[in-house]
Amino acid sequence: MKSQRPSNEGIDLIFNIDGLPLSKSSSVMFWVIFGKSNLSNSDIFPICIYVSRRKPRCHDILKPFVDELTNLLSVGIEFNNYLYAVSVKSFCCDSPAASYVKCTKQPGGYNCCPKCTCRGVYIDGRMTYAETDAPNRNMEAFMQQEDSDHHVGISLLCNLNISLISVFHIDPMHCVYEGVMKRILYFLVNEKKSKVHINQLVFHELDQIYVSIRLPFEILRKNRSIKELNNRVNSFTSRIHLQKSPQSYPPILENHPTHFYKK
Repeated sequence: MKSQRPSNEGIDLIFNIDGLPLSKSSSVMFWVIFGKSNLSNSDIFPICIYVSRRKPRCHDILKPFVDELTNLLSVGIEFNNYLYAVSVKSFCCDSPAASYVKCTKQPGGYNCCPKCTCRGVYIDGRMTYAETDAPNRNMEAFMQQEDSDHHVGISLLCNLNISLISVFHIDPMHCVYEGVMKRILYFLVNEKKSKVHINQLVFHELDQIYVSIRLPFEILRKNRSIKELNNRVNSFTSRIHLQKSPQSYPPILENHPTHFYKK
């Protein structure tokens, strides 16, 4: 631990839990837990690295982590003759990992929403969550599993004195970049499966803009054509959503007011 004290005389912790396959030719995978604190100059530190040839039970990964964190939350950390109170600020996990460690339905299920009790409905072969006034989930109902269709088991994280509803944030990668941005791009450029698509002239101009935009040197992935949309990774759709769309769409819309073809 660094010698500096946090300004609030306590330590807030952020955790990340995720699985990582080592290669496509092997079933061996890592399941890791990382942490970060609010101390100044704090680096990300590994907490647990679990190696398995198949997806492990979440209890196997969480048991030592929960035992140690329970002690830290109740006792705190003593350093340089000073006692720091410890609290959990958030868990930063993607949607599949979050539902895995909370023992809830995976994304795409009828009752999978982590924030409210809306029930999904299939529309045109796709699961949709159109209900906007569903009651919010709360920790008391979560502990009692009042919405039984939302749970697939009892998570060890329930033993911690924290709210699993508020500390797990909505995952932008699956909900926005993959769930929205990639779907929008797919419909705009796919003439065969979309009722509304972008014409070839505008598509060519948009593609040229995406490829030509210069990115900071910290971003290692090179720009590629939108034609390779099916082979994209999440970093591409997030890059378009956060960086490229504001630069690309305005000139396209100005030069081509009738840029959509409708079947």
